[in-house]
Amino acid sequence: MINNPELNKCRLCNQNKKLIRAHIIPDFMYKGMFDDKHKIIYASIKSSNFNKLEKIYKFSAEYDLEILCQECDNNIIGSYESYARTSFFCSIDKNPQIFDGNDFQPITINVDYKRFKLFLLSILWRSSVSKRALFKNVTLGPHGEKLRKMIYEGDPKSVSDYPIVLWTYKNDKEFPSEIVAEPSASRRNSGIVYVFIIGGIVYVYHVSKSTVDNFVIQHTVRSTNEISIMLLPKGRTRNLFRTHYHVR
Repeated sequence: MINNPELNKCRLCNQNKKLIRAHIIPDFMYKGMFDDKHKIIYASIKSSNFNKLEKIYKFSAEYDLEILCQECDNNIIGSYESYARTSFFCSIDKNPQIFDGNDFQPITINVDYKRFKLFLLSILWRSSVSKRALFKNVTLGPHGEKLRKMIYEGDPKSVSDYPIVLWTYKNDKEFPSEIVAEPSASRRNSGIVYVFIIGGIVYVYHVSKSTVDNFVIQHTVRSTNEISIMLLPKGRTRNLFRTHYHVR
């Protein structure tokens, strides 16, 4: 059998197929993050001072040519993305006033437990298998294969398996929300959480069971088909960045 040099292993289905230019973070999550030259603003939070964060301007989103075949990208992950775009993100776009509060409060949004959780996990998983420099901190180890099977087989498992908590600081104008920050890995309770900041929303992925407590279960994607976005009061945003990015 002659090898086809155009075929490579798709990281999701594990079959040798022609791979495509697949995005890691879907395009619709970049809404409002373009400058006047239509460049996306990325941020590398390497400095201890958030006001001096390194801004990186790119003409396009982060894509990878070596992770997904067309079928997996369009039919499996694409179906989760289409649902998230028309439900969760459409809901917050139509109701921007939900971010106007000043006091700590959870914002509850109705979502389909299976599809929305797998959508969120697909971003974490794609980041872990990508060789793009932006995602170098996302290394899942044995959890990567578990997440791959969950995404490929459409199995979100229980609420306590890889829960995600969402925060937002859109109401705190001191910190820029029109950015995509380099994901970070933080230790908590002898476990690891991964933190993504995309457009003023902070996605905190709890990979280790030891980091999952009652607060996480209460506010993650729930089997009641709800998820909470935690609204940080003004003045508390810096604490969040201090915790996950060691920013003063």
